[in-house]
Amino acid sequence: MMDDFSNIARSILGRLNREVVPKVEKNGQRAAQFIEKVEAALPRGPFGYSISFIHCGSAYEGLAVKANTDFDIVVMLNAPFESENFSVRRDPSGFFTLEWKSHIPNQLASDCNGFLDASKLRQDLFSIIGRGIQKVCIPNAKIKYREQLVALTVEIAYATGDIVMMDFVPQIVFRTWGQCPDLRPLHELPKCLRAYIDTLNKNKSPIMFFSLKVPDAHKYPNSDQLFNVSFGLLEKKFLASNVQLLDMVRLVKLTAHARNWKKQYKFQSMFVKRIAVKYSDSLKDKTLVEGYKAILCYLAEEVKRGFIDDYFIKGKEIYRWEPRVASNFHREIAHITEGNFIEALLLLEKNFTEFAFSK
Repeated sequence: MMDDFSNIARSILGRLNREVVPKVEKNGQRAAQFIEKVEAALPRGPFGYSISFIHCGSAYEGLAVKANTDFDIVVMLNAPFESENFSVRRDPSGFFTLEWKSHIPNQLASDCNGFLDASKLRQDLFSIIGRGIQKVCIPNAKIKYREQLVALTVEIAYATGDIVMMDFVPQIVFRTWGQCPDLRPLHELPKCLRAYIDTLNKNKSPIMFFSLKVPDAHKYPNSDQLFNVSFGLLEKKFLASNVQLLDMVRLVKLTAHARNWKKQYKFQSMFVKRIAVKYSDSLKDKTLVEGYKAILCYLAEEVKRGFIDDYFIKGKEIYRWEPRVASNFHREIAHITEGNFIEALLLLEKNFTEFAFSK
């Protein structure tokens, strides 16, 4: 019976690779070309910021499961916005503040009594990137952009009907494990993840990102000073380095799309990525279908208690459900994990085109 499950799962992933991945890659090339043009068009001179762009979305790490996938772009601040120039503090809100260790003369990097002003910095960067976008022209395409809470969202609509969406997210990059209060010690992380982070540390590669906006910022009196830390790029690149884990995650994401979990239960793909990373030591030796089931079981456990644990930062949650929603969501996941694998996989196979190419 497990062989039957495996054959169906491999068939679904084969269709994903043949039908969806090429379109994602085509749009990824369009996004990369656009980013190059924006970078070349950025205003030059003493405007105070040096920035770089990093491709950070699922589409770049082989984790996308829909043809119409948005592309996440980290707007990385370069010197003097580097980890060694800040003391990171945990705020009573649960988020973080970045305090300059010494005064950095930069009139645009205004602060709040020595703490970096996330709100002003975000608006400055949105303005700079927006001016760059306005100078870009793509033949037979219309470009629109708008400011959102966290990202500057760009839409490129081609005459062919294709639409490419990008989110430019300004963030401050830290390249070493440590320095962040309540960060889980390396020795508590899964062994295979520790080895991966050790390599990143040695290469001075990006590890964690401080986003210039926090959820429900209006609730906090010092909202302009607050940063949210994320590990999205670390997770995606780690998963991409392990094909078996990558495919397990893709199957769970496909299941979520097919069952409309985003609309019904506010499901986010970051939930399954975090769970796969958290339990990577136990997952890495499982077969594809065993790992698929295990991730769903781990997800069910977290949903049952009502929230997704951040894991990397102690005492922090990614998302919390209302009790009734959590109960319904847990019941649906349990329906799959308690013997209905064939039903779940057949649903994926039957409705693949419908959800893989939906808007």
